[in-house]
Amino acid sequence: MTKITQFNSKNIDRIREDVEQKLAEVSEKYGIVLTIGGMRYSASEITTRMTVKTITTGIKEGESMKEASDRAEFTRYAASFGLKAEYFGQVVTIDGKRFRIVGLKPKSRKYPVLGQVVGEDKVFKLALDSVRTQLESRFAA
Repeated sequence: MTKITQFNSKNIDRIREDVEQKLAEVSEKYGIVLTIGGMRYSASEITTRMTVKTITTGIKEGESMKEASDRAEFTRYAASFGLKAEYFGQVVTIDGKRFRIVGLKPKSRKYPVLGQVVGEDKVFKLALDSVRTQLESRFAA
């Protein structure tokens, strides 16, 4: 393996993947959730924030520690956005793309819903009204 002599977007992506994999191992070992935020960098330094959370709700079968934490947070804040806890994990279609609801950003009022593109790792902030309209009509039936 080649040693890194300076940071760039490509090697930072590889570093992030490795760090997230190790954090997932530690999360599972201790029953907590460890996540890293966005990475800022210069040629010689990377700065990031790490969040460590405990799990206060039961973990569902096949669910990772992070998914359990995200579900718990969604449940905690859903009502303040006019959403129901059971919307977590549901799929909505926006602009022809299918998104699985994977979380909330409580401080973001216009785009608070986090949706992961089905079949991909990409997560986007979604407009509350679009998500709520689709899910309310589905759950009302």
